[in-house]
Amino acid sequence: MILHVLSIVLVEAYWVLRKIYNFDKKMILGVFEDFIEADGVELEEDGLVQRVLARFRRVNVDLVDVYLAERSRSPALSVLTWNAADFRKLECEFYRPQDLR
Repeated sequence: MILHVLSIVLVEAYWVLRKIYNFDKKMILGVFEDFIEADGVELEEDGLVQRVLARFRRVNVDLVDVYLAERSRSPALSVLTWNAADFRKLECEFYRPQDLR
């Protein structure tokens, strides 16, 4: 049996592990790595998820922001965010709502 996992499921799992179960970043990364390497697990965007987890390990930014930044790189897309401070750390093109006026 193959389990096809959408990237958004990992984002939601991160939120649940962090907010509900109080897992720290290191614990969450361990859970994700074990899950991803399990037999029968196939990720929707395997390369992207690997890049997200590698970058998430290095920066002090929320996982969903790292995902959006990495997702915006190919094809080159901009991110609309209210969280400019974190997106400056991620070196991707972003705009705040007030920038669009």
